[in-house]
Amino acid sequence: MSIKISAIALFMLSFTVFVNGIPFFLTKGRIDTCKTLTGETIKIGESWHDPNSCSVYYCEVNSLGAMLIGKTCATVFYPSNCREEPGTGLYPDCCNKVVCGEEEMVVYPYEERSLRRYYFSKF
Repeated sequence: MSIKISAIALFMLSFTVFVNGIPFFLTKGRIDTCKTLTGETIKIGESWHDPNSCSVYYCEVNSLGAMLIGKTCATVFYPSNCREEPGTGLYPDCCNKVVCGEEEMVVYPYEERSLRRYYFSKF
């Protein structure tokens, strides 16, 4: 009888440790903060601009825990009479601008994200 009780107690303890370990494994850290690519810690709802690339990251939470969601500049195809000029500053100002003759264009995503098409708009 005592062996059966010991086995049940050991099983329950093992199950509890396993279940409590899942959120840590999935989030790889705390669930109320995110760790940036450079090792900085930011809170949920905060943003971080990557100093090495033209991108911004947001710390958000989902069913798996806290995670970084990033945005970067669009890849753009443009006519041969146009050229790209580098941007300056933090995202989105650091994204390249498309210049066609005298007109400068700004690139923005189409309203439906699933289409992943980008259109030009006069600046």
